[in-house]
Amino acid sequence: MAFSADGQQGELFSAQEQWRLRSPTGHYGSPATLDLTAATLEQWKAPIRTYQQEQRQAIQQPSLFALAEGHPPIVDPWSLPPHNSLFWRQKTFGGDRPAIYFVIDYAYPLLLYVGETGRGQQRWQQAHDCKHYVQRYLFAHHQGHVAVAVGIAFDYTAPTHRKQRQQQEQQLIAYWKSPFNKENWLYWRTPFVTEE
Repeated sequence: MAFSADGQQGELFSAQEQWRLRSPTGHYGSPATLDLTAATLEQWKAPIRTYQQEQRQAIQQPSLFALAEGHPPIVDPWSLPPHNSLFWRQKTFGGDRPAIYFVIDYAYPLLLYVGETGRGQQRWQQAHDCKHYVQRYLFAHHQGHVAVAVGIAFDYTAPTHRKQRQQQEQQLIAYWKSPFNKENWLYWRTPFVTEE
């Protein structure tokens, strides 16, 4: 343990390192043969949910420091209208415009993935790695008889300029530590993705 000059106990590890240390370790095998028990799924999801819920509470009290840096406000994905994973087949869905999108397991709740798109409806009609991760995630939950309700939410207040949208996407990935985003695979030791 470290102590500061004023005698207060400091943290040996940063908050980020502490969360990494709390994430379950182990080898899950290849995603094609993914066999996770309900207990293993809970062990993997619990620290992520705890982290994300603490982050969610923090955005309820925005800091002046964050506003002074000129960053856009952090989006609360759970406050956006949810859509099912086949939203793009709905004729009434008017989401073919620039957006930041969030793939969420509403049953737990857990934010799985953050992405950006210039055309939300078209993006999900095409091949997308996240679709494969979600399929593996759903399969593991059904196999373990664990409740799951994966959906998607869109933030249409995202910048229309792609570079600005990508910057906001990276900010949100870093803030929420969404486990299906490549940037966080090792952080959470995500078993539903494959490393290239």
